[in-house]
Amino acid sequence: MMSGISILILGWKRLDKKLFLILLLLISAVVTELIDDFFSPAKSSTVLEYHSIHIYIHHVYRLAEIFFLSFYYFLLFENKRNKQLVILGSIVFILYFIYDFVLSPENFFSRKRTDLLIESMLISIYSVIYFIELYQKDSPVELKYYTHFWIVFANLIFYSTGTFFNGYLALMLTKRIPAYIQLSVIMIILNYLLYSFYIIGFLCYSTKKKLE
Repeated sequence: MMSGISILILGWKRLDKKLFLILLLLISAVVTELIDDFFSPAKSSTVLEYHSIHIYIHHVYRLAEIFFLSFYYFLLFENKRNKQLVILGSIVFILYFIYDFVLSPENFFSRKRTDLLIESMLISIYSVIYFIELYQKDSPVELKYYTHFWIVFANLIFYSTGTFFNGYLALMLTKRIPAYIQLSVIMIILNYLLYSFYIIGFLCYSTKKKLE
């Protein structure tokens, strides 16, 4: 993650609006993890206090994540109807968030993963639509220099897999806590894949700009 941020910061003067949103997303993720580490079990008065803070900040981060990614896809899409779909998806998520969290603040401290499931489904749909748009382009696209192909590809792998996996994790959480903890390792692997493909995309962007 830090490698991707470094690459983008070094070339921030040449960034387009879409990559700037990805940079803000990565910075938000780093800040969230730093807050999480600050309130680690060793520094919190109780393990329960740590878990409460851990759960709370990740629910808040999810709201920032869906905002940056939805705006990213809105700018990425060329078709007006696809842009309208992003607006509709954002409205659906905001209404859900208000209903489930703002009106019931205690849910900020719950382990429910409904917000993550809705976000994952939306991003997966946007990613598939983007590839359809890319396929329908009249002019050929040189993928090795096409940054957004790699970013969207990473999103599709991460969020489509996460849609099914997080649903299963939510079920396991209510049944068997040890199994839930063991299976969480898969999400760590998916995170590594996500940021690895992001870095490939950023390097493509940097290379293309140098060639230009």
